Amino acid sequence: INLPDGVESIGDYAFYGCTQLTDIDIPGSVTSLGIYVFNGCSKLSNVSIQEGVTAISNAMFQDCASLGSLLVPNSVASIGNFAFKNCSSLAEITISENVASIGNFAFSGCSNLKKIVSYNAEVPVCGRDDAFSDVDSSIPVYVPQNSISAYKAAVGWEYFTNYKAVESISPIEETRADDTDVKVTAANGTIECSTRSFTIQNLIGQDVTAQNGSLYGIYFVNLGDRVIKLKVSK
Repeated sequence: INLPDGVESIGDYAFYGCTQLTDIDIPGSVTSLGIYVFNGCSKLSNVSIQEGVTAISNAMFQDCASLGSLLVPNSVASIGNFAFKNCSSLAEITISENVASIGNFAFSGCSNLKKIVSYNAEVPVCGRDDAFSDVDSSIPVYVPQNSISAYKAAVGWEYFTNYKAVESISPIEETRADDTDVKVTAANGTIECSTRSFTIQNLIGQDVTAQNGSLYGIYFVNLGDRVIKLKVSK
C-alpha cells in the first residue's frame, strides 16, 4: 500500500489483523499514527516511514512476525508500550537521535534481533526493565562513544553486555579537502551536488532520492566513486 501524500493521520486499529498486507509506505505528511495500527499483520515485511511521524504508538507493530528491519525516523520522539512485541523476524533496529523514551515490552519477544543502533547521546528512558525482554543480551548495541557508560547503567539498557561505539555524525557542508572536484551541501531538507549526479540512501539502505527536499536526519550520498555520510537539517 502506498498512502497518498497529504494524509495526516491514521486512526487506531486501521490495519489491525490485515494478514495479507505485505508492504506499506507512510508519507511524510503523516504526523499521527494510532494504537494497534498494524498489530497482527503477520505478513508485513517492508515498512517505510518518512519523516513526520512523532511517535511509534502502543502495540503498533505487535505480532508482525515478518517484519525484518525498521529505521525509526528522526521525527519520532517516543516508542510506545508493546510497539514491536513478538516481531520474531526483526533482526535490526535503528533508533534516531531524537527518541527520548521506549515503552514497556516495546521489543519483548524479538527473538531474532541481532543488532541495535541508537544515535541518541541521551539514553532513551525505559520505564521498566522489560523493554527488551527475551532479546539476546549479548547482541551488539551501538551507541555514541561518550554515552556507553550511561547506557550500561540505565534501566532497560543495563540488560545488554556488548556495547560498541557507533560512528559519530555531525553536519557536513562539503566533502574532504582532498575531494576538490566535489561539493555536497545539505540544508533545509535538501542534498545538493552541482558537479555530478547522485543517489541517496537512508541508514538501512533504502533509496530515498525521490524524497530529496523533505529529508531530515542521517543519509548516505552515493556519488558513484565514493559514498558520503551526512546529516540533513530542516
